[in-house]
Amino acid sequence: MMWSLYKKLLEGIPEDSPVITSVRPGLWTMVTTAQGTAGVAMFLRQGECPETDAIRNAVGHPLRQAAELVTSWNFLEAAVGMAAINAWYNTPQNAKNMGWQESDPETDIFEQYLPELEGKKVAVIGRFPRLDTVVAPHCTLSVLERDPGPGDLPDSACEYILPGQDFVFITGSAFANKTMPRLLELSKNARVILTGPSVPLADCLFEHAECLASSVVFHPEVLSNHEDAGIPPNRFHHSSRFVLVRR
Repeated sequence: MMWSLYKKLLEGIPEDSPVITSVRPGLWTMVTTAQGTAGVAMFLRQGECPETDAIRNAVGHPLRQAAELVTSWNFLEAAVGMAAINAWYNTPQNAKNMGWQESDPETDIFEQYLPELEGKKVAVIGRFPRLDTVVAPHCTLSVLERDPGPGDLPDSACEYILPGQDFVFITGSAFANKTMPRLLELSKNARVILTGPSVPLADCLFEHAECLASSVVFHPEVLSNHEDAGIPPNRFHHSSRFVLVRR
């Protein structure tokens, strides 16, 4: 799978895609376009990831050009690439065409799946809030983290843990750090849910997952005017909405 997953996402963006009007690197990187769309992606710093000319010069160029940065091993560039990809896929119109379901931000994806998780083996890639209190009492839970905290497993445990799971929830940030293809391959026998604002609402992902739980920016200007680029945009109820799209 490896690069083929990224190739499919990029092929869905036309060469004459909208021109980028702004790029805001940060913990939550955002790319906006002349068509008024916006995409976000999480930047997880790993090693030295300076802001580059490719990022600074993205404004004024087609979205497709910036989207190709997703293959970069500079993970800040890769986050800009994912944000550009999401500026194409995570639009209100595309979400509606895919039969979106708006999700209450106070009821996360884990609570929605809770009845089906009862007594199952469940792995979560990424330390999401309230897993220990909401999810763990109902199933055999394994949480895998690159920087593991108490009770977490290191992400290298994926090779041993994921093939035996009933459900696997994968954070969308795994796209930018290039671990997503292998995680999906290891999870092929499980029911897979991709979750987080970094997840593109792209049909090709339904080859590997049954649900895409992401966000759509409805009012990019609200985020563009906000001073703190490090606050996840899904907290801005007047700009973004949680959405679920099921296979």
